[in-house]
Amino acid sequence: MSHPRSTALFALVLLSAGQVHAQQDASPEAAALDATPLDATAPEAAVQDAATPEAEPPDAPDEPAAPILGTEVALTVPDGVVLHLSPPDRWVGTESKDVDIQDLSQIPGAQALFKHTWTSTHHRKATLSRLTAVCATAPSDDWAPGMESLVFERLNTIASADLAEWMTVSSLVPGPTDNAPPLYLQSFEAQGRAGGQRREGSVRVLEVDHIDDGRAPVVGTGRHFIAFLANPDRVLVCSAACVEPAWRSVGVCPASIASIHLDGALVPEPSPSTAGRLLLGVQRRPSALLGTAAGLVFALVGVLIILRGLLLRPSPPG
Repeated sequence: MSHPRSTALFALVLLSAGQVHAQQDASPEAAALDATPLDATAPEAAVQDAATPEAEPPDAPDEPAAPILGTEVALTVPDGVVLHLSPPDRWVGTESKDVDIQDLSQIPGAQALFKHTWTSTHHRKATLSRLTAVCATAPSDDWAPGMESLVFERLNTIASADLAEWMTVSSLVPGPTDNAPPLYLQSFEAQGRAGGQRREGSVRVLEVDHIDDGRAPVVGTGRHFIAFLANPDRVLVCSAACVEPAWRSVGVCPASIASIHLDGALVPEPSPSTAGRLLLGVQRRPSALLGTAAGLVFALVGVLIILRGLLLRPSPPG
């Protein structure tokens, strides 16, 4: 049987300990400690945050640490030239049967060679990611040094129209022209939103990304190539463009575009022709057309005068 004084003393000790603990909890330091939120960098907090839809990247399970490219593809161009490129890993390619290049029919002798398209097999990326490569040739009779700037300007217009079938293009910024004989190169970057306008005959139909009704931001990367063939003498033009979601921390499009290169029987840039110099001069300085036309008229009048003199020359007496 416990002694009454021992029991009372034990109760007093417990009561004193409770008062001390309560005073500690009421201290400013304890209040500040209680008011401090949980460290978001702690492993438990990180797991909870990652489980919320807002914090989870749309593509977190498939996001690689570095760009992964697939097997290199070789696309044959006439005259033994081959276009090599490595599409992103697990992207499936198809070749278009009907190659429609804007305004190509207006260039005499121009010919579309091929158009290949690769899309992602991932169910979400399929509507946001795409890579295309297209090549065409035209006679080089009217070529002149300096015309590459005009060709690239036109190619950027065509690229913008082509990208508009997959995305709403807000900007397309071309880079500087790179003269790397026997090639001319120019890269470009584009920004916009998912969803574009596909063609149905002469009508454009709005394409909306049904998976992402928020019209996710996308980015585009591309490169143009100008080269020259010998048999026959033709200008070879190739253009590639790649589009992917902007939220990807590791983009695969720049790596895929950087893998593109041309191999084969390429020849140096042809010597300038009179027609090419005339076209280039008119494009750079339209007022030059007036002087050139006047010179041609005077030359034609001179020829007619000479011919008239020969025709009207009196016959020698018989």
